[in-house]
Amino acid sequence: MGLPSAASARANSEFQPDEVLADGQELRLASDDGEQVHTLKERALHPFRRPGNDTLNGDGGDDTVNGDAGNDVIDETHPPADGPPQMAGVATAWEAATKAVVADRIVRLRTGVVLDNDTPAFNRLTRLARWGLGGRLGPGDQWVSWIHIDDFLASVRFLLDAQAVDGVVHVTSPNPVRNRDMMTELRRAVHRPWSPPMPAPLVHVGAVLLRTDPGLALTGRRCIPNVLDHAGFEFTHERFAGALDHLLTHAGTDRGSAKHRPAGALSG
Repeated sequence: MGLPSAASARANSEFQPDEVLADGQELRLASDDGEQVHTLKERALHPFRRPGNDTLNGDGGDDTVNGDAGNDVIDETHPPADGPPQMAGVATAWEAATKAVVADRIVRLRTGVVLDNDTPAFNRLTRLARWGLGGRLGPGDQWVSWIHIDDFLASVRFLLDAQAVDGVVHVTSPNPVRNRDMMTELRRAVHRPWSPPMPAPLVHVGAVLLRTDPGLALTGRRCIPNVLDHAGFEFTHERFAGALDHLLTHAGTDRGSAKHRPAGALSG
């Protein structure tokens, strides 16, 4: 049975929200008449409040639910962090909303940075390196959990058929990298020399110009995909350097293969 995504559920809901509000621990939706307030994702998932279906939830779920975890190795059993609110707070609220779903199986994806050509995150990283700004960001020892787009799509296909898997699943490479090593590989890949580090205050300034959150660059999470590993998923791009080289030299149209299906899974 296919797994309807939370994004599909939201697209199929029959209401048009006026505004989305963040109150720290909960994302809330103001209805059209402004008189009633509903939890955004609970309302979005209303079509799936029935038994007999599986739900794959990756909408709003990512590794920032673990906050700034330092050097801790984080698997799927690690409890969510208390903050920062714009990272762990938001991700926790989205995941909590899936409790409204009645389903035979709910898989909650926590995704690292998905690397793909012509996407904002990847374009920013490669441009910084090409512009001579490819030094470490802040201290440089913060961990980055990432995954190549091919492996991301293949893991989702794998989970569609892996009926024994439910709950939280880390959709990340088994080899997270430190920021300083990531920037070193980026410079190598785009043929740029050593670049000076960017102190944290300058990261904050740059984040304003790029319209992003500096915390995404200055905090870190060392996530490992234990559930995928134990279920038999095989990564094609396990190392950051190889994934980077592949993206910069290939179109990346061949995404996923038969080896990523769990044993006994039906094709088609």
